[in-house]
Amino acid sequence: MRCGLPLPLPTEAVAVIVLQHVLDAGDPQPLLQECARVLEPGGRLWLFVLNPWSPYRLRWRSTGLAARALSQWHLQLAAAGLTTAEHVLHYGPVWRGVPDAPGHGPAPLRAARLLGAEKRVAGMIPPAPVARAWRAAPAA
Repeated sequence: MRCGLPLPLPTEAVAVIVLQHVLDAGDPQPLLQECARVLEPGGRLWLFVLNPWSPYRLRWRSTGLAARALSQWHLQLAAAGLTTAEHVLHYGPVWRGVPDAPGHGPAPLRAARLLGAEKRVAGMIPPAPVARAWRAAPAA
């Protein structure tokens, strides 16, 4: 879907949002806040972003794209009210001669990262039960 802000969706109406490289240029905060608005409680945001450690960054330098560090993405998502997952996946071609990172699957020098975030909200506390004294039915 391609549209401007605000998104033409009601509040808390979407379970999953996938953003692919839309936040690599400019300020990501307005779109992240709008995603947090339309996500239902427990909804997930999947965010594909450029990997600043990738050798591909030499190609992005002249395009105006910003490959932000993982810590910057965590701060941006937290500012929008989203909780980030710890596990990050890397996608793109594998460079020859670069070994896989131990315990992390493919080498983290790939072109893109996949970040996951969740909209967590505090659950409502139900009202306390009202204690009532039950009386026995009158004898007939």
